Amino acid sequence: MSRSWFNRLTFSYLPILVVVPAILMILFFVGSSELSKRETARANEVFSRQAVQSLDYSFRSIGEMMNREITSGEFSSFFSASENPYLAADEASRRLARLKLTNPLIDSIYVYRLADDAVLSNLSFGRLAGFPDRDFLQNVLKGPIPVRWSEPREISAFGEQPRTVVTLVKGIPLLTGERGLMVVNVSLDSVRELLREMIGQETSFIHLYTADGALMLGTETNLPSADADQLQSGASRAAAESNRELSAVSSAYTGWEIRGGVIGDSLSQILTGIWYVWIGGAALIVLLGIGWAVFVSRRNYEPVMRLLERLEALPPGTAQAAAALTEAAQISGESQTEKSGEQAAGERSDRRVRRAQSADEFARIESTLSAMIARAEADRQRQREDIGYRRREFFRELLDGSRVVGAEEWEAETTRLEAERGTGSPAQNANFGRAVVGLLEIDRPDEFNRAYSERSRELLRYALANAAGELAEGRGARIWAEWLPGGRMGLLLRFADGNVVSQASGIAQELVIWVAAHLKCTVTVALGDELNGPEEIARGSREADEAMGYKSSLGGARVIARKDLRKGAAAELYGVLRTIRELAQAYRLGQPEWKEQLEELLGELRAALLPKDDLSGLMNVLAYQLLREMMELPGEVKELWRTEAAPKLSAALEHFDTLDELEPAVRSLLDEYAVRLRLLRESRSSHVTLREVRAFIDANFSDPNLSLSLIADRFELSSSYLSRLFKDAFGENFVDYLAGVRIDSAKKLLKETTDPIQDIALRVGYANYMSFSRAFKKIASTTPGEYRTRSKTESGKE
Repeated sequence: MSRSWFNRLTFSYLPILVVVPAILMILFFVGSSELSKRETARANEVFSRQAVQSLDYSFRSIGEMMNREITSGEFSSFFSASENPYLAADEASRRLARLKLTNPLIDSIYVYRLADDAVLSNLSFGRLAGFPDRDFLQNVLKGPIPVRWSEPREISAFGEQPRTVVTLVKGIPLLTGERGLMVVNVSLDSVRELLREMIGQETSFIHLYTADGALMLGTETNLPSADADQLQSGASRAAAESNRELSAVSSAYTGWEIRGGVIGDSLSQILTGIWYVWIGGAALIVLLGIGWAVFVSRRNYEPVMRLLERLEALPPGTAQAAAALTEAAQISGESQTEKSGEQAAGERSDRRVRRAQSADEFARIESTLSAMIARAEADRQRQREDIGYRRREFFRELLDGSRVVGAEEWEAETTRLEAERGTGSPAQNANFGRAVVGLLEIDRPDEFNRAYSERSRELLRYALANAAGELAEGRGARIWAEWLPGGRMGLLLRFADGNVVSQASGIAQELVIWVAAHLKCTVTVALGDELNGPEEIARGSREADEAMGYKSSLGGARVIARKDLRKGAAAELYGVLRTIRELAQAYRLGQPEWKEQLEELLGELRAALLPKDDLSGLMNVLAYQLLREMMELPGEVKELWRTEAAPKLSAALEHFDTLDELEPAVRSLLDEYAVRLRLLRESRSSHVTLREVRAFIDANFSDPNLSLSLIADRFELSSSYLSRLFKDAFGENFVDYLAGVRIDSAKKLLKETTDPIQDIALRVGYANYMSFSRAFKKIASTTPGEYRTRSKTESGKE
């Protein structure tokens, strides 16, 4: 290594020593400026509040003084007609003079007697017509007495300069003012002097604004004296706005607003002075830093050289070289001092040769250290992956029951594998305690997989596991969460005491709500029953899986606890199967009642609360029954259903997650093909005639003499031709269709009436009971009497 490394090491510090102080100076100036502004604004706001309180106190005391004087009766003699008017006026005038002297803010005070328009002040007594403040009093008398201080206005007596005041008027008596008024004028010049005494005039100022935002006065010397017209002029506003207002506080009593701030650029002058001091100090620090950098670089130069010497002496890339590199870094300075001057000169010559052979010796150090770090990191990663794999396998074995452990083995394995997270009580950590097994499943997994990439899905799964752990910790539980094959996450929650299933349900519900609020998906959590030992974990897993099976009926984005499920709800499915058969028959015949029967079927399935396997089986029965009925229709219609509708319906049944997801798919498919089947039927030339034939049968089926030949004559068709058309259009012959209509009507009568069966047979078109009984048993697979008995039994159960 030559001196160039020393130079490079030295000059690498210098830009830092120059740039960093420069940035610090800028940041300091900006930060201190902002901080000073904030502190100034805060202090100014505190002072403005004090000023508002002082003004409120002064003005409120004037109002209270007026109330006392009016209610005390001091001026009663002045307003009484029985008293000596001159003596009463003199006493009242003296009283007004004393009141003015008690408060230096009062400019003038007078009372007005309504009976004779007399006005009495501390200096004069006269009539309203000759009073200088006549206009103001007349405006007050036109309306209700104002309850607040007036806006700034000008008043002037004869031979005096105009002055700006604010006025408070009180009625005499206070509530009605029927005898007269008391008026107090406060000079804005007095208010201005009061505010100046509070703040001084060197650095701060106060602006007083009306409730409407009009400038009333300012404490600066460059603002004019309190003159209502001048204060609203453009010049005065410009003078006021040249000083920055930092705070604003409104008075609840007067409605006025005080705004305070700093005069001119006094704040910037202070900051500029600090800035110059900082620049000088920073320049000195930079110079000292440059000297220190040169000293440190020179001192660090030789140890780096010794490190390279030892590295050159060893084969690169080997473990022995790495160990030697570590040893070389720890060589003390004592061994270097033992070298003679001649050896040092020889070493410098060798270094020049090595520098010519290798452009950058530090690259050698970097590659060696990188290899060591990479090797160590790889070892740690393999260890972590091995622990993670063994933890997942152990969890899976516990859930599927392939491994059963006791309490001691449980504690040892979970501690070694770092399986659980959470605090819990010491007893809970040492013993298994009471637990619940749960399963978490992402709703609509196909949409979830399409919406996210594999990496995004992994991140979301990690977020779900982490969220479950934090929620469990927040409730004092210990949790073990692992993702299982098949896309489910297993949960093992342990609690110290209490109703563990209810506590676990609370945590699971919070997790479901958190996922819905923060992630673009929803989850369902199923919980098994309470466990009392680790050997029962497999049972809890089976119970949670059983509860998850009811997700299809209950819907997703919820918590399903096995203890809350109603058992035995799927025991009686005869009514569901009957509804399926009736739905399929009505759909084949194109009757609009199939939609009502579909609604009835869906309602029965929801009420039954079936697990997914049972629900899927019943929906497949519906698909089979529809296929069976449609195969009885003519070839074109049959082929449409077999090649298009049936495969689509089967696909929908294979991929549904919940009944709520399956319902719109089945409804839209049946609606679509009902329209297409109707169009196919109507496209045939004889369909209108057949529709009329069917309507004729439905209206006259109760006629015992109704036959194919009678209908053929009625519609001027041959019996054989009508029979063939009927079979092609409706998938069954005339006799079977007529018997089906009659038996359906008989079923309704058997259910809804108590008429004798013989009478019912006559009403539906059978001349004798035996014919009716044979036809009924052929179609309904039971006798009329048995059907009525069973119907009443089912109605009683409902």
